Formats: sequence, C-alpha cells, structure tokens
Amino acid sequence: MKRVALCVLIACFTTGIGSGCHDDPPYRQGLFRISGTVTDSLTGSPIDSAKIVRFYNSPGREFFSDSTGFYEVTVTEGYAPTLIVSKSGYVTMERAFEALRQDHVGVDFELVPDSL
Repeated sequence: MKRVALCVLIACFTTGIGSGCHDDPPYRQGLFRISGTVTDSLTGSPIDSAKIVRFYNSPGREFFSDSTGFYEVTVTEGYAPTLIVSKSGYVTMERAFEALRQDHVGVDFELVPDSL
C-alpha cells in the first residue's frame, strides 16, 4: 500500500498534476524571458524598484527593476502573459502579449509621471 501511494505521488509531480502550488506551470515546458528597462518618459532616467507583475496564472508573480531600470521576467512557453508595471509617482502601464514562441523578447517601458 505504501509503495502504491509513493508511486502515485511521484507520478503527480513528474506529470505536472501536482504543480498547482508552483508559480510557473510544469517544469518540463520551456521557460522564456521578457526583459528590458523601465525609464521615466520625461527624463529617460532609469526607474529603480519599479514593480512588474506577470499574470498568466493566479496569483501573479512580482518582479522588480534594478538600479539601472533593468528587469527580467520568466514566462512559460505557450502562455500569453500580461505585464503590469508600476511605481509610486507614475501612471501604471499594462501590456498583454501573445503566447510566446521565442526564447527572449525585449520590451522597454517608459512610465509617465503622475503629475502630467
């Protein structure tokens, strides 16, 4: 009986049935990247710690830009993600993508200050 239960448990994790608790869909699928920079639309200056939320499964996963404005988000092959980019003092941007079929997509975001 213990052997059967162990086999079922292993089968769940190797087939992806048990992957509901993971952020990304089953590991056997390819992971792609979306990366770029987040900058101020008026000055062109990089925006540090901008929050990039990737949605294609629930809940969304958060990523952040670094001090140079650079960010990188992982996306599972075949999924159509939406990225929402925000930072206090700026207008939030949202961009939806078709299902990714290439290993890297470069996308820059220029955030507009709230005061405009």
